[in-house]
Amino acid sequence: MSDPVFGRYSPDLFVFRREEIEFVWEAADSLTTGQPTKKAIRFTGPKGSGKSWLLCEIARRLREEFSNIVLRHLILGEDRPCEEPFYLPSSQIRSRPDSWNAFTWDILAYLAEPLELPLPAPIDEASRRLAEQYARSGKPLVLLVDGVDELPLEFALNYLERYVLAPLLGQANALVVLGGRLPKSTETWNSLPLRGAEEKPLSPFGPHEAEEQFRRRKVSPPISASGIVQRGGGYPLANLLLAEELGAGKLWGEALRAVADLYLQDVPPPIRPDFQTLCVLAGFKVEEMMELLGKPALDCRRRLNELVATRLVRWEGQGRDIEMMPGEKLRVEYEYVMDEAVRRVLEEDLSENEQSRWESLHGAASALYEQWAKAYPGNARWQERRDYHARRCGSQPAP
Repeated sequence: MSDPVFGRYSPDLFVFRREEIEFVWEAADSLTTGQPTKKAIRFTGPKGSGKSWLLCEIARRLREEFSNIVLRHLILGEDRPCEEPFYLPSSQIRSRPDSWNAFTWDILAYLAEPLELPLPAPIDEASRRLAEQYARSGKPLVLLVDGVDELPLEFALNYLERYVLAPLLGQANALVVLGGRLPKSTETWNSLPLRGAEEKPLSPFGPHEAEEQFRRRKVSPPISASGIVQRGGGYPLANLLLAEELGAGKLWGEALRAVADLYLQDVPPPIRPDFQTLCVLAGFKVEEMMELLGKPALDCRRRLNELVATRLVRWEGQGRDIEMMPGEKLRVEYEYVMDEAVRRVLEEDLSENEQSRWESLHGAASALYEQWAKAYPGNARWQERRDYHARRCGSQPAP
């Protein structure tokens, strides 16, 4: 199955995100006055929300509008929608920690190209000289960094931040625009500009945006855009993949299973069933995993580490609402959550193709939260979750 969103970027196929583009445009424009309004911006969103394409479109528009700005674009993840930027796959970084110094020097050399600046070999000296020369040149710098969440944490903090981002933000007239899946609450940057980056989450598309996607892609699904958005969650990748599958004559169950398989294609096969089981939950810890997976605590702790390693599960430390289904949200905080776009497609796949199992999982969750609601009567959170899962499995919430 083709991957129409994370394939080659094309400006003719890019749709919407006008507010996000204007937000960066205004910040870049302020660089030219020497009085920048922002030092760092972060775009976040689940799998298939279009972060990489957005950064490519931002790069294209800034090149057209600001001839006096130096634009540099780093792609440090596994997707490479643009040909021009500096590309270093995160898998290469993870597999070669002995080369982290060399990788960092290559990034610094790429940033030095517009200044025609030769750099010394030690990365600390190269870092210092690069920041000083940008400050002396008076040239505004916009640095786009895609895939920051896919990097090993040690490389992100001790190499990318220490030698590249923090020196430039501290000395040069620079704006850093980051793209990643994880919200700010999980960041561990050391420098204040990065910790204070203004976050702009990428929201799902509605039917109007999805229709424009289909028109530009020349995809004609037999289902309304509203129906596709409702079942797939609305994120650009899910919209297009479902539209392609349905347009090829597949039924809903087949289309949802195909997209679910694509989302989990990089997940080790032994843990894929646990993804499909836990997708009914808004958030979970070991206790919920023990109930739904039927495994002892030690096995669940080990599995939790494996789930997090896929980067499709993360710790949510800041309270926020997750849309479980159209019009219904649950609050999550201090627990693990699954990537929202992936969770939505997996649950729709489960409810369409394995309805009895889907109902059984919601029933088990309802029973667990019923116990907790009785044990902690003042905690409305467990009552809310109990009622939600009871409705999903067709039973009545306890009074």
